[in-house]
Amino acid sequence: MKAALPGMRKRKWGRVVNIGYSRAEQIGSFPTIAPYAVAKTGLLTLTRTAAVAEVGNGITVNMVSPGLIRGGALPQARNITESQLGTFEDVAAAVAYCASDAAAAVTGTNLIVSGTWKM
Repeated sequence: MKAALPGMRKRKWGRVVNIGYSRAEQIGSFPTIAPYAVAKTGLLTLTRTAAVAEVGNGITVNMVSPGLIRGGALPQARNITESQLGTFEDVAAAVAYCASDAAAAVTGTNLIVSGTWKM
């Protein structure tokens, strides 16, 4: 963002899409992935702060947060069905939307793409 924002401000238009983590809004204990969870929760705060700061410059700042994704790394011990998972295409479509003109009024949002996993 630091490198991209000056040019976006000059053009009075821009789209920033950060990639997050589906559980970033649910502050909790994640012992096996603590550094990752802390970083992604901080990214959510940065996303929302930048969205407020840049709205007057025609720049939107959003976050797309995948959960468990079909074809990704899945814990073997869990009983997870295909309907509970998102897809790589779902994540790409969410990013494309956030980067489009259609999302001009969407800023500071965390779009969670995880099927029904962890609802």
